[in-house]
Amino acid sequence: MLKREFDVDVIASTIGKLRGAKDKIEYLESLLVKLESDHSKTKSFLNKKKSKLDQLKEKVDYLENQNLRNFLISQIVILDNKAHRG
Repeated sequence: MLKREFDVDVIASTIGKLRGAKDKIEYLESLLVKLESDHSKTKSFLNKKKSKLDQLKEKVDYLENQNLRNFLISQIVILDNKAHRG
C-alpha cells in the first residue's frame, strides 16, 4: 500500500512539474512571438529611416551638383568678361 501511495505522489508531482514546464514553454513562446513582432517593427522602422536617408543623400548630391554647376558658370562668366575686356 505504501508503494502505491508513493507512486501516486510521484506521478502527481511529475504531472505538476510537467504542467509548470508547459506553462513556462507557453510563456517563452509568447515572448518569442512578441520579440519577432518587435523585430519586424524595428526592421520596418529602420527601412523607412534608411529610405529617408537615401532621399536626403540624393538631395544633397543634387544640391552639390547645382552648386558646382553654378560655380563653374560664374567662373566661365568671369573668364568671358575678362576675355572681352582684354
